[in-house]
Amino acid sequence: MTIEINLNSFFKNFLDKDQKIHYDNNLKTCKKIGAKIKEEINSKQNEIFNSLTQAYQSKIFSLKNQLDKSKKKLIIGIGGSTAGLKSFTEYTDQNYLFIDNLNYSKINQLLSKKDILDYSIYLISKSGNTFETLASLNLLYQHAKKINSLEKLFSKMTCITEESDNNLYNFAKKNNVRLIIHNKKIGGRYSFFSETGILPSNLNETDVARTCKFDDFLGEDFNSAIVNSAIIMTVTKTKMIKKNINLFYDEKLSFFGDWFNQLHAESLGKNNEGLTPLYSICPRDHHSMAQLYLDGPKDNYFSIFPPAENQHFSKFDKLNFTNIENQTPQELINSQYNAIQKVFIEKNIPFRTIKIGNNKLNILQLFLYYFLETIILGEAQNINPYDQPAVEEIKIKTIKN
Repeated sequence: MTIEINLNSFFKNFLDKDQKIHYDNNLKTCKKIGAKIKEEINSKQNEIFNSLTQAYQSKIFSLKNQLDKSKKKLIIGIGGSTAGLKSFTEYTDQNYLFIDNLNYSKINQLLSKKDILDYSIYLISKSGNTFETLASLNLLYQHAKKINSLEKLFSKMTCITEESDNNLYNFAKKNNVRLIIHNKKIGGRYSFFSETGILPSNLNETDVARTCKFDDFLGEDFNSAIVNSAIIMTVTKTKMIKKNINLFYDEKLSFFGDWFNQLHAESLGKNNEGLTPLYSICPRDHHSMAQLYLDGPKDNYFSIFPPAENQHFSKFDKLNFTNIENQTPQELINSQYNAIQKVFIEKNIPFRTIKIGNNKLNILQLFLYYFLETIILGEAQNINPYDQPAVEEIKIKTIKN
């Protein structure tokens, strides 16, 4: 695994004798769950991880070769259907447009672009009945109809949804729109490596195969996820941790933070259990949230991601700004990253560091790692990490209104 997850600070500074007992028990539980999941993978019973196999990926890329080749892409969907793709495209500097919320001002702005119908347009909804996605589709249809371009719209569209009697599926069939069947066994937040993430992305088959090697995943990655899950379970109970916070010193990970928040909250927030996921962009939030993190309730567990390698500025000019000019721009932000770790240790605040490396495609490994950690955490606590029953209550009341 190219990703480095450093737990030295936890084992050195936070694991006392009583916590060690809890950790050992949690580790045994997580190892059992890990063995169960590995057996599911080896026997092809877990479709989430099956989507990483060569056979599944070959099927997806065969479909991909048949799709519109435009580099400009508009993605319409919400939540897990698009969050992984959005975080990937942002981190790898891809210029995609997204409609992923009912922000009518933004939708109007996008539809006002003269070349919007030159984009490859993907509509993604597993159920095919997602209110926000259908509302956005309706407004897009309305715009194309107004300018007598419905035929062009339909030719540029690809709908990804389940094969069932749902609104998006029926719309695609009625209007002869390209239709891709969403895998029923893969929920949106776990779907990046399936049709919903790979087809609209700029990835090729070699990218996925090289970056996410299955043998590595079943070895080092698995062991790391087991240990980290046991640690999170331990600090949750022994330190009364209530929040799981990512500190990003690389702002390009902000949309990854959105994806992680959904994965963690929707998978693990059940039965009156669950940590609240949050993220901060640093060093910006040194001047706001850090006060709360350092001097507020000690109920946080942190994952700290280091700064990206600076490719733009090699030095500061000499302006007698004595507090910065003895460092390079890279050294300055690295110093801030190191400083917060030292303060966390002094204040007995538990954390881990996660280094992705300089290869932008390593974010694929990060997706995969968090899939595994989240599933282990859920099953080790007798929580179903695959469903989201409480969300359905909002949908029901929305329909009734």
